[in-house]
Amino acid sequence: MILPSLVQRALLLVWVLAGLGLAACRATPDVQQPPPVAPREPGPTYSVVGLVENPGTQSFHGDLTLFEAIMQAKPKSDSGNLGRVRLIRADPRDPFDQCIDLSGLFTRGDSTFNVHVHAGDVIDVQSPTQDPGSSTPR
Repeated sequence: MILPSLVQRALLLVWVLAGLGLAACRATPDVQQPPPVAPREPGPTYSVVGLVENPGTQSFHGDLTLFEAIMQAKPKSDSGNLGRVRLIRADPRDPFDQCIDLSGLFTRGDSTFNVHVHAGDVIDVQSPTQDPGSSTPR
């Protein structure tokens, strides 16, 4: 009775080893790497230039007012003038270029001219002595 048990164990061992050998010989599927991720196209932006501490192009995430955009760029306290902010909207159908006075926001709490920024807008914080249509002081 001991002999059949040994034979059974030996056969089981041969069968397991044969299975392992076959598993090692089987073709392993090619491991495919995910395709490289293409760099994202830059999203919509707007620019703040002129007398600000942090000029440049910023990401536009929507629902942003002119005042908020200027405050994020930190207007220069000694020369930036919120009474002379030039907003340039280069829309081919409805272009817009206007000097806006935001000083009423501070003095009277008047937010009439605190318009929403659009993607592609250029905001120019000007000096008190700068011509509205120019980018250089007089």
